[in-house]
Amino acid sequence: MRILWVGGLPQLQFSGYGNQALQFVPRLMARGHQVAIATLGAQGVGGLQWGDVPIYGPLVELLSQDVVARHARHFRADVILTLADTWALSPERYDGIPWIPWTPIDQTPRSPLLRWFVREGLKLEAAHTPIAMSRFGETLMRDAGLSPAYVPHGIDTRVYAPSDRHAARRALGWPTDAFIVGQVGLNHTAPGRKNFPEHLEAFARLRAKHRDAVLYLHTQRNDHREFGGVCIAALCEAFGLQLDRNVITCDTYQQLVLGYPAEHMAALYNAMDVLVSVTAGEGFGIPIVEAQACGTPVIVGGWTAMPELCFAGWTVPQEESHPLWSPLGGFYYLPRVGAIAERLEWAYKKAGDERLREQARTGALAYDADTVADTYWRPALDDIEAQLQKRAA
Repeated sequence: MRILWVGGLPQLQFSGYGNQALQFVPRLMARGHQVAIATLGAQGVGGLQWGDVPIYGPLVELLSQDVVARHARHFRADVILTLADTWALSPERYDGIPWIPWTPIDQTPRSPLLRWFVREGLKLEAAHTPIAMSRFGETLMRDAGLSPAYVPHGIDTRVYAPSDRHAARRALGWPTDAFIVGQVGLNHTAPGRKNFPEHLEAFARLRAKHRDAVLYLHTQRNDHREFGGVCIAALCEAFGLQLDRNVITCDTYQQLVLGYPAEHMAALYNAMDVLVSVTAGEGFGIPIVEAQACGTPVIVGGWTAMPELCFAGWTVPQEESHPLWSPLGGFYYLPRVGAIAERLEWAYKKAGDERLREQARTGALAYDADTVADTYWRPALDDIEAQLQKRAA
């Protein structure tokens, strides 16, 4: 089957969309499919190749919606497979080419709005076959009367694997005797879905009790709000934390321009005692799985896709959060600071627990990219191809 993959460039690993193109485009091709990529950004990349994969870029609209159909016709695609927020797409402009949205659902609609939210708000009524990336999303789609496939995100568990924690810290220049909390996510909206203020305040409470606690933020500092997110320095000052001492961040230029290689990210996860990711909502949550593949337990929210990905660690239940209304007709959730702080304290007491490390690794192995490609992508695409052949007969 010829597939036009619409999403992030595989070179943009800081983006979940690019990350998954990197994992699965080669694997789909190895299983006999022909794939081209239409990027959701980066004008001027049209005509380039990524190995044997043609790259199509935008014309006028940043998300390429004005030219997706032309890209598909040029490539002679059988289907348009999108990995993006579907509410931002225009499937009515795809000229009748079957649309396969591999879609995140990171909000929880209340039941009277469920059908509207899934079928109209997310536009999934127009899909040939929607693909859910979480069991949470799959359930919402089925409850709204759709018949989705299920294909989770995947990671390379050969790279994301346990290693010596002290060696990882020495290589990064981190203190070997500290309790290190990590968070990984983009900081590009304010207040933002990643809940940086709540995480920082919760860490400040932990730090008040344990002076050996250090927070690592793999995100933009936003010193001048240049990326539209929250200012990490201002938050540190507000909560009595010291930036570059007990709160450290990655290099934004390296993160967003050059990119950190997967091996470096694996070292970061191995150096952490716990990853905290109690966000307002997740369509999937790749760092949650990457961290656990490295044997690092996690703290996550008890809503959207997060609880199904917590194999070893702690979950903040929904009743310890406040709902936040979304214009799409669903709810995000704002966790109580005390609930995150309490679970950080639990993690502190369990630091170095080998049982938790083994449990984390075992759970994450189910999301190995090769396993996902064989267990989920192969039957999903075989079924779609069979439906298309039947319709053409």
